[in-house]
Amino acid sequence: MIALLKWIPVALFAGSAAWQIALGTIPPAGPQPTPDELKVPPAPAGWKLTKTEPIRLFPKFPGRLASYEAPDGTVARLVRYVGWPDRKDHLPAYIPHECQYMADGYDMELHTSGWVPQVGKRLRTLRVSQRGNRLVEFAGYACRDRLEASWQEFKLALIVQRVQRQRRLWVHSWITTEEKGEAHDSAPQILMKSLAVSDFPQN
Repeated sequence: MIALLKWIPVALFAGSAAWQIALGTIPPAGPQPTPDELKVPPAPAGWKLTKTEPIRLFPKFPGRLASYEAPDGTVARLVRYVGWPDRKDHLPAYIPHECQYMADGYDMELHTSGWVPQVGKRLRTLRVSQRGNRLVEFAGYACRDRLEASWQEFKLALIVQRVQRQRRLWVHSWITTEEKGEAHDSAPQILMKSLAVSDFPQN
């Protein structure tokens, strides 16, 4: 029995090595825009794009934020990150944004990855509140051939692509509005345009 136990670490090491050989080398990352080059969706007809600026927090993952004002005065705030993540990477730009709400003292009222009728797609949907102020957030992850609603689905997709020796440019985007108003009603459509990868020719 003792001799058998001694062989367990060796077997685990051999299995891990075989798995790494099967996966092969990590495919290289492709080209991506700088934060200044990264685009956001244009404002819908009758709306105003009141703010747009680059996000330079993570060198490997350029970002950009934008604010849209609807005709009724309500505002939608969009964040868009892009990059070529690998399953082993540290992925701060892709971590779900709800962690920030909790850090800021918001109460989580709704957290789901479900069907959003405005766009006919599954998106991550949050509703948070703080001292009577309610915010709603829609979010998702997208690459050339996938749209994922949750962090878990995104990580699983990275594993599948790694096994298939693929590497894709992924967009992580979220949009935040008040609970009611035109900005809230149109936020999913703006988000879907932000999740599109058609503006990246080599993806």
